[in-house]
Amino acid sequence: MGRPAGGPRKLPRESLLIWSGMTIHSNLAKVDEVMTALYDIHDPEIGMSIVDLDLIKHVEIGADGAPTEIKMVLTTPFCPWAGELIQTVKAKTEEVVGPPVKVTLLADRWEPPPGLF
Repeated sequence: MGRPAGGPRKLPRESLLIWSGMTIHSNLAKVDEVMTALYDIHDPEIGMSIVDLDLIKHVEIGADGAPTEIKMVLTTPFCPWAGELIQTVKAKTEEVVGPPVKVTLLADRWEPPPGLF
């Protein structure tokens, strides 16, 4: 998909719904805002956006005091920058939705998106 240099990739709304496992509701705009904010975070080893690397697997906006939850994977199982990445994802998400934010690391193995390299 084409995108302006330095800007986040634009996913068709249908892809975002499938990707996130969410149904259409009023929080979809907030999910878009969170993903745009997370686009600015780069994997320290690969040097690419964690969004382009498909490390963010799910964004669920909290309601009624429940935390917003970000589910993500790492590029390697024992990534030495895991703690820093988690804190950065949490901080960037809180800038958009406010606290509380919970970042969950999934045990899934990371696979580069097709055509990435």
